[in-house]
Amino acid sequence: MVQCFLPWQAVGGLTREFSVGRRTPEDRAKLAETLSRAARRLGPLLPHYKDHFINAFLAGVRDPEWLVRAASLSALGDVCKELRFSLGPIVQEVFSVLNLAVVQDSSVEVRRAAVLVVTMLLQGLGGDALKVLREVLRELYRGLRRLEATDADPVVRLHAQLALQEVDAIMRRFLLPSAGLTKRIYVMDAPPPAL
Repeated sequence: MVQCFLPWQAVGGLTREFSVGRRTPEDRAKLAETLSRAARRLGPLLPHYKDHFINAFLAGVRDPEWLVRAASLSALGDVCKELRFSLGPIVQEVFSVLNLAVVQDSSVEVRRAAVLVVTMLLQGLGGDALKVLREVLRELYRGLRRLEATDADPVVRLHAQLALQEVDAIMRRFLLPSAGLTKRIYVMDAPPPAL
């Protein structure tokens, strides 16, 4: 007999199983991937369950095992991408956690994943990043600069450079908005329209 679960039952059960931490780090990493796939399959229902996913992954980022932290960051990036980066009021908390992982985590894999998620979120937010990240953008920028200059891992330095390029592009769009040029064409037989 096949048992059918409703979305709230499946999401609640999986996030609880991931957050409890009674499993091995490898199993919890697989659960993070499963949650990421579940988020993709939920499609338009995902915003209703976003708190379950994001809270579970933010808790996973604080786990003592590097494998769980890296898997949580990767899954967090996937869920944010599926949400089209509309995280709501918790976006600053997400960036604060990412900034801590970027600057303070001892594991290379975790720093790689954190910087990649930062880059994805900055790309997704685009011009809205300045409004959304007003309080954390300066600290994030400094952490990325420090990481680019001093990290021993070349992949982390490359990811930090890509994230800094996104910040620079956002600042350029803010400081130097493109002036839209419009051309008006008038027919010679008719009088020009009143403006």
